[in-house]
Amino acid sequence: MATTQHSNGALPKTHTVHMRTEKAPSAPKRRKMQANKVDDEGLMASLCTLICNHQIGISVNLLTLLCLTHTFFPRARSRTSKFFHMSYYNPETDMYGCGTDDLPFVLLWTVIFTGVRVAVMEYMLDPLARLGGIRTKKGLDRFKEQAWLIVYYTASWSLGMYIMYHSEFWLNLHAIWEGWPFREADGLFKWYYLVQWGFWVQQILVVNVEEKRKDYAQMFTHHIFTTALMCLSYGYFHMRVGIVILTIMDFVDIILPTAKLLKYMGYSNACDYAFGLFVISWVVTRHILYMMVCWSIYAYAPVDMAPGCYFADSTSKQTSFVPASNASQFEAYGGNNHWGNLLKAYSDRNGPICWNPQIRYYFLALLLTLQVFCCIWFATIAKVVYKVLKGNAAEDLRSDDEGEDEEVEVDQTKTIFNMATTCGESGMSSSGGMTAQQPKEEEVGVDALTFARLNGASQRRQAKRESARESARTMATPDNTTTLPSPPFYTHIPNINNLRLATHSLTTQSGATLRPNLLFRSAEVSKVDAAGWTALRQLGVGHVFDLRSKPEIDKGHSNNDNNNNNSNSKDDANADAVVGSKAGGEGSMQEAGVQRTWVPVFEESDYSPERLAERYAKYMDQDVRGFVEAYSEFLKSGGNAYGVILRYLANLSASAPGQGEGEEGVRRPRGALIHCTAGKDRTGMFFGLLFDFLGVPRDQIATEYHLTQRGLSGVREQVVARLLASPAFTKYMTAQASGTPISPGDIAKALHDDAARGSSTGSDGDKQIPQEILDKGREAALRMVSARKESMLGALEMLDRQFGGAERYMREVCGLGDGELEGLRRNLLVGHGRGA
Repeated sequence: MATTQHSNGALPKTHTVHMRTEKAPSAPKRRKMQANKVDDEGLMASLCTLICNHQIGISVNLLTLLCLTHTFFPRARSRTSKFFHMSYYNPETDMYGCGTDDLPFVLLWTVIFTGVRVAVMEYMLDPLARLGGIRTKKGLDRFKEQAWLIVYYTASWSLGMYIMYHSEFWLNLHAIWEGWPFREADGLFKWYYLVQWGFWVQQILVVNVEEKRKDYAQMFTHHIFTTALMCLSYGYFHMRVGIVILTIMDFVDIILPTAKLLKYMGYSNACDYAFGLFVISWVVTRHILYMMVCWSIYAYAPVDMAPGCYFADSTSKQTSFVPASNASQFEAYGGNNHWGNLLKAYSDRNGPICWNPQIRYYFLALLLTLQVFCCIWFATIAKVVYKVLKGNAAEDLRSDDEGEDEEVEVDQTKTIFNMATTCGESGMSSSGGMTAQQPKEEEVGVDALTFARLNGASQRRQAKRESARESARTMATPDNTTTLPSPPFYTHIPNINNLRLATHSLTTQSGATLRPNLLFRSAEVSKVDAAGWTALRQLGVGHVFDLRSKPEIDKGHSNNDNNNNNSNSKDDANADAVVGSKAGGEGSMQEAGVQRTWVPVFEESDYSPERLAERYAKYMDQDVRGFVEAYSEFLKSGGNAYGVILRYLANLSASAPGQGEGEEGVRRPRGALIHCTAGKDRTGMFFGLLFDFLGVPRDQIATEYHLTQRGLSGVREQVVARLLASPAFTKYMTAQASGTPISPGDIAKALHDDAARGSSTGSDGDKQIPQEILDKGREAALRMVSARKESMLGALEMLDRQFGGAERYMREVCGLGDGELEGLRRNLLVGHGRGA
């Protein structure tokens, strides 16, 4: 058994590194969208599209029209002035009354917030998001939405606290009710209340404009109820309790967006601390203080407000009182007309208003319904707390794809209905993934490598154009006719696929090149014999890092054992080669002087039917986004595994990184061969991480990743055939083609059935499957084994957004220090600017 050198803490002394791994968190479910949408040219759809795309323009035009009307049409000023000034000013008391003339002021602020929100987001918060390393459109949208909430709620909460602090009901629940009805309020109090009302009306629009989350119905209902409460409390002269509730609720809405922003920018530790503060503040404000106010409505209001009817003169000064005990007069003045009293400010602001204790149940019904929503959300929060305590990062589970998803530009049908229903998503791709218009694969030769520096969006568009040009030719080309270019591929070593020099032709932005004959990649190596390992050693491979899980390795054992049992050969060397192929061919590997370290990204749980069922939906339906989701899981679970490899590379001899001293002074190669099963996903993400850290332009990284598509050409048809032969796969494709929903649980059950029957169907079963489904199934299977440039570009953007970039990931997740990071640059870069 080969052993490794324990130099400077680089590697353990045994050939196998037992990693502490944890199950990768399941990616959040995504809202399914049809690939093809029917055109809808209706007025409502056109209006929605107009509002989404021109919020600033609509707001400015409406405000301009109002100002021009007020300026040039004096006879209209009696009406237009209500938009600009608060109504019902009483010079005797220097206070303001309440009434219907305040509604135009609320509408004005709804329009103002519509325009100001987008203006602040686009011209102030967007540059800040980009400075924070966020590049994708969806990531930018999420950042701006949350940052805007911080801006607004910080201002509203601060002003609300100021008003309460200088009021007579500061920290006194009884004072909220004593002295009612409050027909007048000072100017700042009333302005605050009306502006808040306008904001919540505008929030009803926002929740339908921005990308919808899983709790959309709850949020929409919450905003409707909040607006209704403000309308009723204003109409019933109960603004004091309104401002208390608003201030209590606003505080949490500062902390949660702050935690989200920290998460978007990759500050995972700070995010966790902010999330802890959020949990505490949520419990205190929304479940303790909030319920104290509700209790005061139930218990204090009937005591502190005398039941009866209250009268006022034209100046809102109270003149007389009729108690409820005078039943006839109480009934005559409308004491039992609940809705008439609730809306008194809008119907007869100076008329008699009656307090009937039964009315408080209207408010309690609305407030307690909001508390039910808070309890539902708290259950979600508790799940996040549980995940954080288990060592995972805090995430908002309410979102379909917040933080976990990657924005990748994928073509979709453009219709007015489509834009109207998804305008808030701003280009989010369809998740159908089954349309023939989307490119399935792309094959680009080494001669076609382009190293121009493009931004993220340009890279994705360029990759899509190349994919579209090459798609038809690639799909029509049999795999066995593909000739692999050498370099970077090594085709003279049998029984190993996708073997190549990973650094071929790569350069950094500073002009450095990558050290040759040091970094290799391939598919699994379990079938490589002694001659193959000798050839690999001659190439410079001295150490193999195996990223596979235990079930994958066991599967390789089984396949090799079956091959051995079916063979009539008695050749000892051949038998030894087969036995040595177990766990990566250690027997033959040891004879060739090559060491092996097992560094599983996922140790046990990765290949259960449930996990495979999730990947069906990701890799085949969501196309590129599904791959990026999976790569996010690799980064979350693979920090220890990747860290071991990175430390090995960082601690190579600085004088001759490609070689080292072996036994008896013999020079031995130090090159590293990194592989998983196909050498595509876990291996590809490792090299994407490493090359991005070294400063290789991302279009080069994506092009190198795409070479895997050619490297696997010899086995692609075998993988596709195996998938098409699976009843579980067939069941999934049939459901997709018919539009029948199928859950991951259903797919998992079918996979269990596959295993029970040996994952084989007869030819008769194939004949029963329509050709259209078979064709689409083949397209989906090909996507599953593809290595498209867009996948790597999206993964690198995800690396920026979720982890703060490659260097930060290496420091915080892999645990590398300054010396090790410098060692990577020193050992892997050659030439000008290698320290950049």
